[in-house]
Amino acid sequence: MGFSDRCIEIGLKCDQNARCEKDFGVFMCICNPGYYGNGEYCDIDRCVQPGQCDINADCINTIGAFICVCRDGFIGDGSSCQASACVNGKSGCSPNAYCITEPMTYRCECKPGFQGDGYTCVSTNPPGPAIRRYSDT
Repeated sequence: MGFSDRCIEIGLKCDQNARCEKDFGVFMCICNPGYYGNGEYCDIDRCVQPGQCDINADCINTIGAFICVCRDGFIGDGSSCQASACVNGKSGCSPNAYCITEPMTYRCECKPGFQGDGYTCVSTNPPGPAIRRYSDT
């Protein structure tokens, strides 16, 4: 008698995505790799598939679906998360810089026409010549 037959005999009904195993003398249903559940019901783990959520979010698998939640320090719907410092203006970036969200952090980058470290950006365009106006009066 195989494990599957023994599980049926004792009343276990393993999910089609599970197998019957004997562990320390006890028969139980175990979900196959890539699935989760109690063995009698197994659901695919959608969080295993890459790209389900933003790189700055955690994927939470639920029955028949998944939820993306932005990590601490990030704001968004989970499919798109921005550094909260960039959103709330507390990044310290120069007014002449972009606040750019990166994995687990953010960085400041000077806008075109400016140079610096992103926290201090100075114009790369020298000031034009002073215009003097003369009057005949």
